Amino acid sequence: MLLLLSLGRGTLNVNQRNRGTQILHSARFLGMAVTFLFAISLQNAPAGEDETHLALIDVKGRAEWSRLLDAGLPVLAVYEGRAAVLVSGTELESLSRQDVKVTAVDANHQHNRYYLLHVQGPNLQMVEEHAVVLDYWKDMALLRAEPCGAERAARYGFGLTRLVEWSGTGERTKSPVQSAAESSQWDPFIQSIVSNVSQEEITATIRRLQDFGTRYSYSDSCRAAAEYLSERFSRLDLSVSYDLYEHEGQTLANVVAVRHGRTDSSQICVICGHYDSMNDSGDPWTIAPGADDNASGVGAVVEAARVLSSYDFNSTLFFLCFSGEEQGLIGSEHFAEWASDNGVDIRSVINVDMIAYVADPPHDSWDVNIYGDDLSYDLALFFADMVDHYSCATPCVVRTAHPQPGSDHYPFALKGYRAIFGVDAQLVGAQDHSYCAATGRYAGRKAAAYVKEVAQGKVSRDQIQKEKDRVYAPARRDSGIEWKEFHAGIARINQYYNSEFKTENLFKMGLGALERMEKEFAPQLYALDPHKLLRTVEDLTMLEHSKMIMQASLARKASRMGFQRIDYPEMDPPEWNKFLIAKLENDKFTTSLKEQRFWGNMKEQYEAHNKDYTGVYQGK
Repeated sequence: MLLLLSLGRGTLNVNQRNRGTQILHSARFLGMAVTFLFAISLQNAPAGEDETHLALIDVKGRAEWSRLLDAGLPVLAVYEGRAAVLVSGTELESLSRQDVKVTAVDANHQHNRYYLLHVQGPNLQMVEEHAVVLDYWKDMALLRAEPCGAERAARYGFGLTRLVEWSGTGERTKSPVQSAAESSQWDPFIQSIVSNVSQEEITATIRRLQDFGTRYSYSDSCRAAAEYLSERFSRLDLSVSYDLYEHEGQTLANVVAVRHGRTDSSQICVICGHYDSMNDSGDPWTIAPGADDNASGVGAVVEAARVLSSYDFNSTLFFLCFSGEEQGLIGSEHFAEWASDNGVDIRSVINVDMIAYVADPPHDSWDVNIYGDDLSYDLALFFADMVDHYSCATPCVVRTAHPQPGSDHYPFALKGYRAIFGVDAQLVGAQDHSYCAATGRYAGRKAAAYVKEVAQGKVSRDQIQKEKDRVYAPARRDSGIEWKEFHAGIARINQYYNSEFKTENLFKMGLGALERMEKEFAPQLYALDPHKLLRTVEDLTMLEHSKMIMQASLARKASRMGFQRIDYPEMDPPEWNKFLIAKLENDKFTTSLKEQRFWGNMKEQYEAHNKDYTGVYQGK
């Protein structure tokens, strides 16, 4: 909503700062000569009647996959540095001769349906029971499946995305959002509007949608939910309609509400979310309340409409509620296709999907992830600045080299529109040990006594200067990598390599990735104000903690409750049913084991170490 406010007020200027090397997806481009030959060869390739293949081509960045489309290749998807394209046998041979890394993964595509699904490795076997896995790379599975099979497979992953042929590559948005410098100026007008947001209204919407019992796309309850949303929007004096489409023999509906712009109604800003729901374990026809996924997002869309309907804006505002998301983004795909085919001038798309949870320190230190690709990254940064200025939430921007599949921003991004995606905070790692702390009377008294008795230590000026140089180094740079990107990089490494299922190889890969963060990216950190400097220093500390946690996890060669090692599945064998103590001193990491209840009799131990303070302990 904050972004809609800012975009709707008038023309916005371009002044994008150099944000430095992205952490998660480094962009490398194919040589211009290879691209030129590639395009020429496709244009001159004989039409032929040979079989069409689904093939994968390595790409690194928007420019490369745009060239694929410009060269005439039908592109179905780009994910994790790979483009899924349709090629004839002749084209496949031509590409191979040019040293383009291309792999055919399926044939006779005319009779097949393809999907992408985020899947963690241990769940892949369950997915294979319902779909054919054609490719699996960095937790992203490329599937061939019938719609019913894809739905069942989606129970073991998230972000099911149906693949269709892309049309058009143009970056339709010609006027980028404000620069970070401009957005850093607090605006009392925006603040006054934000103050009208009601938690009670949002909660009431979520509860009403949940009370439908299920909003499974094909159910009568989902149709009733659409009618409810239409009625809510109609009360706000908005132009309301249904965007109808056919899927699997049924007519489904997107709900469209419009607040027309005052001066240039052709320029459109969109806020959207899906209102359908799915049950991962039971029968979605009977029970799928979907409070977080995604009544929370729809609650935000409806509340934005309620608040903003009282104001006039230069641009037109679209409030969209999609169905068919759980079947592979079917509803948003239909609307984005219509917008693209009709030349609709959409300046921004904000998609909200699962936003009901806030951070749970110390496991996570921000509330919402904001995903943006190379085209929409400035929009994501601007939105994060708005969240910082006008709310108590903490955002984290995640930059991807190409559109991130899995939610309703994706079809818009494929059409060349700036589209971002907001989702709940994600855990830094499945097992976070930052709860460990020394507290209590004993520690406090001993620390105070030590300070009184010990002589003043010798101050090392060299050590102080070294620490000052380390802390202030980001403030002495004016470009590079900001703390949010660095933070997201550390988070992803922990998620990928120290998550629910653990192995020695994963830990070693994770340590290698953390070391790369330290050597390559930490020296590029920059901070333009004290707040960002503080967060940057926190991130550097987080990096050290992550290394220690990864090392300690690698050292424990056994499983225990909440800590499952695939390569050491035995739970709490006697030799490992102990405390593992990790220590980092002078850049050297060591571990040791201590028996559980190593302290013995607590009362005796306490009094032995507190002869001047006995008779207080009441424990057993």
